[in-house]
Amino acid sequence: MIYYYIFFSNSYQKMARLYGVESFYFIFFFFLVFYVLILEKVYSKPEKKQYFYYAVFLLFFIMAGMRGITVGGDLKRYLPEYYEVINAPFGLLTYYGHHEIGYLIYIKILSLISPTDRSYLIGTSFASLIGPIYMFFKYSKKASVSVLVYYAMGYYTNTYNNVRQSIALSIIFIVLPFLINRDFKKYMIGVLVATSFHYSALVMLVVYPLYTQNISAKRLYIYAFSMLLGVVTFGYTLLGYVSEFIAKLDPDEFNEEAEGGGYGLFFFYLLIFVAISAFYVTKRRIMTGDQQKMMSMLVLFQIFAMAIQLTAPIFHSMVRATFYFFIPVATLAVPLVYSMTRSQLLKTAFYSLVFAFAIYYMIGVYSYKPEIDNNSQANIPYVFIDKNIFSY
Repeated sequence: MIYYYIFFSNSYQKMARLYGVESFYFIFFFFLVFYVLILEKVYSKPEKKQYFYYAVFLLFFIMAGMRGITVGGDLKRYLPEYYEVINAPFGLLTYYGHHEIGYLIYIKILSLISPTDRSYLIGTSFASLIGPIYMFFKYSKKASVSVLVYYAMGYYTNTYNNVRQSIALSIIFIVLPFLINRDFKKYMIGVLVATSFHYSALVMLVVYPLYTQNISAKRLYIYAFSMLLGVVTFGYTLLGYVSEFIAKLDPDEFNEEAEGGGYGLFFFYLLIFVAISAFYVTKRRIMTGDQQKMMSMLVLFQIFAMAIQLTAPIFHSMVRATFYFFIPVATLAVPLVYSMTRSQLLKTAFYSLVFAFAIYYMIGVYSYKPEIDNNSQANIPYVFIDKNIFSY
């Protein structure tokens, strides 16, 4: 009742109109801060930490599954296809639908459960969120930091918009233990299943042969230099051929040429790489085996994120492929560094710095942009339980 009053009462709606349609996401962030800090305090014992994640998942799931059909720019493409799939037999899904077979089968199953828009939103939201929450439960050393960074950097609300890739990301996050533990068959099966929801998951195939559980400093910087040099020398030509192939698969989504930009994010990724690689190299000897496995994977992921982002100014849609790498880095590396900081004063300063950065980044993600009459993810204004839900 309190939650409903805060976000969906007439008072909130008036305040949202007064301070801007994007204000919902900022107000929700500060609510989330108190929510996760209270949960973290209540479920501080290791044997109870799963209840923290149950509560976070439930909140995120309700917000995503019960949103209106206008919250998420890509829904205007996905929902019409869903309507076509509702009446299509399984054998003709690829005729009625235009996307990957795994995704088409999944939404067909959702339509059999309930042929409504709400079924689609609930089903895709569940599949999109289960993976990130599982990853945090499995590997995060500071639950509240992982959740707040995930929301503030826009990755949570990205599930409102990039539905197919969000499900593919979720699957990849679920199979990360197979990568870390070098279980080749299970990892490859997971990547192929993710690719059946969004083609971009194929990029995860090249990670396995390069990942070792204890990457030396020398190998680390050889990887980084080689990947960046490869992108600059022949990567653009190769990606030109790849983009032509992908454009045939999904011409509405793939945008081969960008209108400049992208280098700013590359230098941000470069800064992150310098920070976490320096931390890994200097602290590797005192890390436990599990910490080494995790940190070496995250450093490798950041190298991939940099290399892919370097192509973004020319191949704009490649930005999405960085999500497979940078979401784990952003949400897991910071808590790991936090957990290895011994001084309580440094921990407090570090937490404050992360919180300040989260707010700064969030402003850029969620703010209203007049040139597109929306924010960067086309999910404003937020509408809860849209009455215009169709049934078939």
